[in-house]
Amino acid sequence: MISQPLVRKRKVCGPDLCLVGCLSSQTLRALTVVALSTLVWLSTACTTPGIKIQATEQQSLNYIRFVINKTAPRGVRSASQNQREVLSNYFDVYDESIDTTTKRERAYAHFLILGASRPYEVEVRVITEKKSGGEYKKIGVDKSHSKFLAKRLEDALAKSREDSNFVDDWRPF
Repeated sequence: MISQPLVRKRKVCGPDLCLVGCLSSQTLRALTVVALSTLVWLSTACTTPGIKIQATEQQSLNYIRFVINKTAPRGVRSASQNQREVLSNYFDVYDESIDTTTKRERAYAHFLILGASRPYEVEVRVITEKKSGGEYKKIGVDKSHSKFLAKRLEDALAKSREDSNFVDDWRPF
């Protein structure tokens, strides 16, 4: 019987072959850690949290939207399709009554209703923009004005509990 020579199959790494088969397990772990930490950093670094307020159990989603529409500076500019994200019209940070749609610096309020059921949480941000080169660029979030607007919204929501309608409280029997 003629014996066949033993031929070892060699790993060949090339551009058309799978890269994972050519890397050691330590290298794969290191790449995975780097990729995951980069993803976590990007997801947290790109968001600026606003001021959150808690609505009460009695307040419906429609009523919270109604109060946001009443307290938004200069009214509502747009809302998302599900009405949980509301943007106010542009205003001046120092005087909310001034229309700054075409001014050099402007701000707008961003209201976000969070939660799947009651009690809902409302996040408030005031975002400032500056005009440069014909288009507006985001400067950042104005924390002090965000706190002011959140307090105003919280007071309006609290006042709604005090000013309940007579018909709602009246029970004939």
